[in-house]
Amino acid sequence: MISGLAFDGSVNMVVVEYGSHRIHVLRSATGSHVRVTGTQGSGDGNFCHPFGGVIVDKDGRMLICD
Repeated sequence: MISGLAFDGSVNMVVVEYGSHRIHVLRSATGSHVRVTGTQGSGDGNFCHPFGGVIVDKDGRMLICD
């Protein structure tokens, strides 16, 4: 289930996926994956059912509600 959506400065789409505990970065024009990050857990790069908002700053850093 998608729980958050944003666009970065390169017009890539950032999709927060609640059930898989991952963040997908997709090319907006084609939908192809640029990268996928995250696993379930509580350490760096881990998520536990990320929900709601995602913000991408001008440098491409993401802030995700988890």
